[in-house]
Amino acid sequence: MPEGPETRRDADKISRALLNVPLKEIYFKFPKLKRYEADFVGTKLILSTTKGKGFVLSFDNGLSIYCHLQLYGKWHIGKSPKLNTNREIRMELQGPKKSAFLYSASTIEVLPTDKIYSIPYIKSLGPDVLDIEYEEVENVLNQKKYQNRSLGILFLDQKFLAGMGNYLRSEILFQAKLSPNAKLKDLNIECKRNLAKIAKDTVMRSYKTGGYTVDEVLLEKRKKKRISRFESLRFYAFGRVGKDCPFCEGKIVKENSQGRRFYSCTQCIDKFAAQSTD
Repeated sequence: MPEGPETRRDADKISRALLNVPLKEIYFKFPKLKRYEADFVGTKLILSTTKGKGFVLSFDNGLSIYCHLQLYGKWHIGKSPKLNTNREIRMELQGPKKSAFLYSASTIEVLPTDKIYSIPYIKSLGPDVLDIEYEEVENVLNQKKYQNRSLGILFLDQKFLAGMGNYLRSEILFQAKLSPNAKLKDLNIECKRNLAKIAKDTVMRSYKTGGYTVDEVLLEKRKKKRISRFESLRFYAFGRVGKDCPFCEGKIVKENSQGRRFYSCTQCIDKFAAQSTD
């Protein structure tokens, strides 16, 4: 499933293609939405953004479209639909030069723009890390209701911090040298502040670079070594089981955390835990 950074980058692509230009046509696959098609002809997209992993597209006719990609949804921006695909187009926004095609998504809703934030999914979301500063992330980490929950659970919970997902969870906790089993109540003020900074920086780096979470120095070292495999090049730990840890002499290990794969360096975690209790 796409995570917050990928979702926001798709929203940006839609903006570049369709913002403030009159739509020539709109197509909805779902019968319940057909009645809205005529309402969008000639309207202009005035906002394309995301909340967590959900899209909000607002138009100058007072209507907005909310959609969620779930597991299989995918956007394609171009002059024509993708060729040689078995995916089904669920929505098309046709502009004068380019169109936005939404494939395979199961959740699409049309409603007045002033009602968009009443959608249960959006109402339930925590702050989107892309939209807040690290101090606000730190404030979330200090909220009493989360203190007794494990980090492995929290960093998959959209009510905690919106836009998080499995690779971000591994990458953030790896850099912080924290176990997914650790609880927020076990972290001191300095550790929470560091975790907040890492979370913000990692999400923003992934957004700006198109999925790279490693810093520029490490990335250049890997490129010089001609490392090209997606996960080995772009991530500190995710998908790199058995590879060298970039921070110590240890190796990356894979485990199961809340039913999802999780990557870490136990040597880093143990060393950091020992230092924290000194």
